[in-house]
Order: sequence, then C-alpha cells, then structure tokens
Amino acid sequence: MKNVNSDYSDMYKKTKKEYDDLLVRCRSESYDNRIQNSDNENKCMWSIHNEIIGRQRTADMLVPGTAQEISNAYNYYLQNIVPELLNNTKRVEWNCNIPRNNRELLLKPVAPQ
Repeated sequence: MKNVNSDYSDMYKKTKKEYDDLLVRCRSESYDNRIQNSDNENKCMWSIHNEIIGRQRTADMLVPGTAQEISNAYNYYLQNIVPELLNNTKRVEWNCNIPRNNRELLLKPVAPQ
C-alpha cells in the first residue's frame, strides 16, 4: 500500500512541477506581450510589479478634483509656502570662529608635458 501512495505522491510532485513551470512561462510571456505592446514601457513594468506584489491603487490615495484644480492648488501652495516658512522661522545669529587662511595654494603639473 505504501508503494502505491509513493507512486501517486511522485506523480503528483511531477505534475505539480510541470504545472508550476508552465504557469511561470505563461505569466512571463503575458507580461512580455503587455510590455512590448505598451506605449510607456516603464509605467507598464511598474504596473505589472504592483500586480505581482499585490499593491493596488485605491481611491483613498487619489486627490479629489480635476487636473486643473489640483495643479492650481499645488501652484498656490508652492508660491505661498516659502514666505510663510520665512515668516515663521526663528532667526538665529551665528558667528564663524574659523580663522581666515591668507596663504596661497600653488599647484604644479606632476606629469611631463
């Protein structure tokens, strides 16, 4: 009886390995075709990468509004953040205590010309 189970086990392992190899080959061909037919190969590769690792883009990550509204809000933010940071930043006086070097540094060629 053990011999029969061993035969089935070996057959299962062999069939499972063939299936896994075929699955890997088919997925690889599918991904290759998608990349080759894509207009933007880098974007397609990252999309495939995210599919493989299970990362999905969710609606929570999206910024609400039209593209024009989003770009206007972003530009407004960039224009106003610098003055706001300058107004809110505490000024700190500092002195440099490193003595000034008044010596000259002369270089000469090391290889004959």
